[in-house]
Amino acid sequence: MNKIPFTKNILLKLASFAIAIILWIIAVNVNDPTVTKTYSLPLELANIKNLQANDFILLNEKKISESRIDVQVQATRNDLKFIKQNSDNLKASINFKDIDSSYQKYIGENFSMPVNIAFSNYLNSSRYQITNVYPSKVDILLDKFVTISQQIYYENDGSPAKNYYIKEINIEPEIIQISGAQSIIETIKPINLNLSTSGASKNISTKSPIKIYDKNDNDVTDSLTLSNNEVKVSIEIDSYKTVAVEKPETTGKVANGYTLKSIDYEPKEIEIIGNKKNNLESIKLPPIDIDQASLSKTITYNLNNLLQDGIQIKKGSTDKILITLNIEKTN
Repeated sequence: MNKIPFTKNILLKLASFAIAIILWIIAVNVNDPTVTKTYSLPLELANIKNLQANDFILLNEKKISESRIDVQVQATRNDLKFIKQNSDNLKASINFKDIDSSYQKYIGENFSMPVNIAFSNYLNSSRYQITNVYPSKVDILLDKFVTISQQIYYENDGSPAKNYYIKEINIEPEIIQISGAQSIIETIKPINLNLSTSGASKNISTKSPIKIYDKNDNDVTDSLTLSNNEVKVSIEIDSYKTVAVEKPETTGKVANGYTLKSIDYEPKEIEIIGNKKNNLESIKLPPIDIDQASLSKTITYNLNNLLQDGIQIKKGSTDKILITLNIEKTN
């Protein structure tokens, strides 16, 4: 049997082989073509805690977190399906791991950081080609991270019901810590709670949210971190009673040729607190000895010494009574 040499019709054979390869490539591309697709990705902030560890804070964090990165990826259609099936397979991020104290020079000034594009370990990244990233860099604005202590003040709006008063107001905590950008903290006003006791006749217990305002009355609470977002407010409401102070009586007689023209005294009524079951309607002053008196005189009494146990003068009311005896010479 005669063997046909391989070199016979070699051009025809090579042409056939080339055509076969071309047909195979066409068949593959028809069934799984290479395409380019754009993905809109959220921008992740990697190692952002490293900023605070170096006393920095990202002023435009919200803006950056809300931004989207458009990434063009070229691969076969089947390979691109893996990205679509799981968004974790393709991520965009900026990494703050290399931020250190040397970045102090950038405080208050914009500088750029590159956007990193990464495929997950579950994908063979060699099968994918990144053709474009937009934007490829992100503007960063840093500030110094500081913490301060702030006293909490309050203002009371209105008055309790008739014959009731505010016995005590407690705020817990009285001091909080505020952390955030130095440029914001330097502008904040003192914390002032608005409390209302209008018409109150019983104790008030509530929680009040803490709001932080700058000098222009802009609410900057969301831009800061507070050790407490609210305070406990306890207001003790108690009743009081208004009683008359009786005109003092006298004993004895003034000296011959003189007369007791008048007895003046103030106050003529006081507000008392304490035992709610007391039936005290007036306070009787001790009698004043004017025997053989020829000169006017003034006497002061401490009203607390004249009250029964369990009853006190309401805070804000005077506890002293001033009595003036006007003695004049008769004509």
